[in-house]
Amino acid sequence: MRFTSVARGAEQLALPYRTVLDLLLESGMARPSNSFVDGKPVFDEAEFMELASRPFIDTADCPAAVVVKLGAPRQDVEGRPIGYSTTYDGKTLAEAYRKYWRVAKPHTHIGKALVATYAGFVVGVAEITDAIPLPHSDRVEFVIEPAKTSVRQAFENHRLKTRQGSVVEYIGK
Repeated sequence: MRFTSVARGAEQLALPYRTVLDLLLESGMARPSNSFVDGKPVFDEAEFMELASRPFIDTADCPAAVVVKLGAPRQDVEGRPIGYSTTYDGKTLAEAYRKYWRVAKPHTHIGKALVATYAGFVVGVAEITDAIPLPHSDRVEFVIEPAKTSVRQAFENHRLKTRQGSVVEYIGK
């Protein structure tokens, strides 16, 4: 087994060092080995290489989608998981990424894909079947169902070049 440092892993993924350290490690997408070099943990290089090998989505030629960027795993005010963690099962992950988004004209997105990303990596794909505005808020909760196979294949195991700052993006045709 070959090992790599966080800095080398960040270079392989073409991601900022802090993104790799804060996001990938906290979510469990990259797990430290039991080995250390100069007092710093090292990682299985194959994990980074698998992530780095994921192709980027051609945002101009993919199905229409609302892309949401998930943060680190945590709980909302009611104790429900939000964000992303590799420890979430499918149902928990879907619950975590379908709600609390600021979306312009949410009902215009019914029938589109909802694509959840974490550090640019697609971690969930569903179809939006309804949008429920939250009371006294500018946020929305999507009602989702499993996406069609062709839509899932367009996004799953891919990466997305996302813009800085924006938490919700609209892509596709």
